[in-house]
Amino acid sequence: MTFNPHIDINHPRLLEASGELEICIKKAYPHAQFSRLWFDDPEGMQLRVVLPVTDPEEVFDLVCDQLLDFQVEEGLPLYLVPLRPVGEVIKQLQSKSAELLPPQVNP
Repeated sequence: MTFNPHIDINHPRLLEASGELEICIKKAYPHAQFSRLWFDDPEGMQLRVVLPVTDPEEVFDLVCDQLLDFQVEEGLPLYLVPLRPVGEVIKQLQSKSAELLPPQVNP
């Protein structure tokens, strides 16, 4: 995949494409929170979406074809990064660690 080297985070089409993905995801997940970041490795925009899903692949399923079209056909360096809310991850880790505690011995 070859990206256009003249595109930066303020490029109008990159912002428009990330907005199209955001709209599509918001239809299925109205409470999703979005942020856009520019990274050097790989170079491009990361559209980060924080939403309570069990499997982040659910988000990719919504926009996979559209995202690939932006990347392959238009050469846009756009990446989708779905994330779970930190609070949910902490709760899940705490519940798993509680399961691993040795049983209490009563004297």
